[in-house]
Amino acid sequence: MNALMRAALAGAVIGLGQATLAVLAREHVNLLVFLAMLAGAFPAGGLLCWWGRLPLPWLISAVGSSGVMVYIPAIAIPFQDIVDLGEWGGRLVFMGLGVGAFTFAAALVVPMSRNVRLPVLGALLVLGLLAPLGRDSLTALAGMQVLARDGVPAVGLDAPGYRLTTFSAVEATLTLRYERQRDGAELVVSAEPRKWTEPQETCYNGGFHRSGPAPSGAGRVRCEKEPDGVWVRSDDKRYAVIAPHGAVTVEVFGDTASVAELRAAFATLRPLRWYEVVWLGGAD
Repeated sequence: MNALMRAALAGAVIGLGQATLAVLAREHVNLLVFLAMLAGAFPAGGLLCWWGRLPLPWLISAVGSSGVMVYIPAIAIPFQDIVDLGEWGGRLVFMGLGVGAFTFAAALVVPMSRNVRLPVLGALLVLGLLAPLGRDSLTALAGMQVLARDGVPAVGLDAPGYRLTTFSAVEATLTLRYERQRDGAELVVSAEPRKWTEPQETCYNGGFHRSGPAPSGAGRVRCEKEPDGVWVRSDDKRYAVIAPHGAVTVEVFGDTASVAELRAAFATLRPLRWYEVVWLGGAD
């Protein structure tokens, strides 16, 4: 067990180093740094395992380092998403991967009791198989971090009878999809920084491209500003309401929703909580 703990510490240090290099590779788009992240784990891990007096240190490092680099693409975790989790979020993910990989390597090659080896290997295998279930949650959390870094508040609806089904954050643009539980009707919420676009500009330039093809018989797009400052866009078949909400311009629209329904939904806007996004990823 002592050997497993030393291997886990070595893996944590390797993961911390890889997280630091990953941030540098992303910020400076430096291929050499990225290659150092891939190739440097083996010699560094070997030295750490040797310093920790683990048997077969270079074999443990080879298995552990390879495990980290193979596992990330194997479960299709976007590298960018891990980095976008922020300084400590990304570090914790890489450290967790390092701990798991080096502990698994030590349990595989270090002489020890079968009563210790088999439970440790089994537990790590189960955790490794379950990790992909959190992939969507990780991606969503990374999106939240991107929005926070760009100064865009994540907002969502608190409309009764609707549930959040999709979260997307791309280049400071937030898009949420809600489904009405009784009939499956959909509402889409889009938010962008007001420094990028004002409600009037969004109304005239936005169209309905985010909601899919216009229904048969749809007419030309019309924009009207109501007395309270809310812009309403219509094309005879669909409607959207657009208005400022704090630092963002928010648009709420749906294929079947009336203006009254859209305004009622807009009135329920509130800050989106991180655990809602995590639950969404796990539920999918």
